[in-house]
Amino acid sequence: MNARKLIAEALRENLDRKYKIVDSPRNLDQIEANKPVVQIIQTKLRPAPNKLGAYLADVAVWVIEPKTIAAEDDLDDAMLDVAVALDKLDSLAWTEAERSTYGEDQPAYRFQTTVVIIIESKE
Repeated sequence: MNARKLIAEALRENLDRKYKIVDSPRNLDQIEANKPVVQIIQTKLRPAPNKLGAYLADVAVWVIEPKTIAAEDDLDDAMLDVAVALDKLDSLAWTEAERSTYGEDQPAYRFQTTVVIIIESKE
């Protein structure tokens, strides 16, 4: 399973249904405008040191609040919910969640994560 799908599956299992999980890079539209969005984008892949068949995938996990007015408390709560859900995934480590803006004006946090992926031989 690829890193994006692995994270998306874990978040769907561990987050409240009020979150929209988007596991592919795309522009968000009005469909997501009524609930917090977690968007998952793989940014890098490299071989893991000392282990054949294992890779390290860097994945950005964005927590996006659709409201732009008075959104800070809701965004902070969503960021904490996602942090707890990410911590339940054994093959994932995150280093920080940085306050940012997604798109033009949507309040967001960006988690920098690394996922260990082991590719099974197809022989």
